[in-house]
Amino acid sequence: MPKQETLTHIQSELRSFVGVGFEQLAQQWIAQQARQQNLPFMPEAVGAHWSRTVQICGCHQLAYA
Repeated sequence: MPKQETLTHIQSELRSFVGVGFEQLAQQWIAQQARQQNLPFMPEAVGAHWSRTVQICGCHQLAYA
């Protein structure tokens, strides 16, 4: 694949690729902070990132064990 074509492909898919990992880290952080009572609220569920063109993950119920 030519260099410019490769760069164009990476740029077009990077947001979706990075988004999945970021979503998981954000969900884990929210759950951890909630368990430690470091938030001014207690979330019941953690949602997902979405835009007009991309849907990543779903909504996850949080368990405080």
